[in-house]
Amino acid sequence: TANAASAALTIAANTLVAGNAIHVKSYGRVTDNNSTDTLTPILKFATLSCGAGAALDVADGDLVRVDAWITIRTIGSSGTFVADGTIETDGVGATKVLFTKAQSAIDTTGAVVLTMDFDWSVAHAENIYIQDQFIVTIH
Repeated sequence: TANAASAALTIAANTLVAGNAIHVKSYGRVTDNNSTDTLTPILKFATLSCGAGAALDVADGDLVRVDAWITIRTIGSSGTFVADGTIETDGVGATKVLFTKAQSAIDTTGAVVLTMDFDWSVAHAENIYIQDQFIVTIH
């Protein structure tokens, strides 16, 4: 139920440079849900949450859309980044959560994993989320 990654991309060690802008577009849908169980989408960069959507009692067919930017400020073992974006959830994406991540530490000398995680409030076989798209562009 906690932090189940539906999509992941590994950025190789020492490939990010100061000024890189990473654009993340993600889209998926709930294909089945159990009762009033809630789903919380979380965009993570390395082990840090960049932003989280609302914990919603989702219905079959509900959508989750993410549009986010992560900017690398400095590189190295004590590198830094900032992030901002939007997470939309429910039938037509009407529940919008805007997020910003203040400057945070990132070690760019090792591989950095970018993930789209999902937390269900309850573990149940009927709680199913399908990741349709996870597009990451590094500028």
